[in-house]
Amino acid sequence: MDAHTVNENGLALGAIVTMTGAVVGTSRLPDGRTSYLVEFDRKGETARDWFFAEDVADLGFDD
Repeated sequence: MDAHTVNENGLALGAIVTMTGAVVGTSRLPDGRTSYLVEFDRKGETARDWFFAEDVADLGFDD
């Protein structure tokens, strides 16, 4: 499949996208890594999902 094929949502496969959220929790895993619970807006509703630091970029604080 071509990397520029557009899926049903109108985004090209392989496109770089961003979303903004806030870290609302953390969890230490048995292997020593920390996962972060991030709260963000999805279609007008609050959603939460777990990420590792290497999966996201720290943009600072919303003062």
